[in-house]
Amino acid sequence: MRLLTPRQQADILASACAYTRERTPFLLPECDAHFQVIDGTTEGLYGWIAINYLLGSFDRPDLHNHGKGHSS
Repeated sequence: MRLLTPRQQADILASACAYTRERTPFLLPECDAHFQVIDGTTEGLYGWIAINYLLGSFDRPDLHNHGKGHSS
């Protein structure tokens, strides 16, 4: 999404919101608060969380010392 123009992004996000409003029971009074393009730093943070979750680092950190004195 970040490779698209701002107008293209806005069109896709508006379409996604309209689709969700029409086809789900979710209450979406303000689409901008729920549909947005995240920056690269936030994407990296979510990736870090996902990888550590999949590795089980949050459940049993004592089993996942990755060699740097921390578990994740």
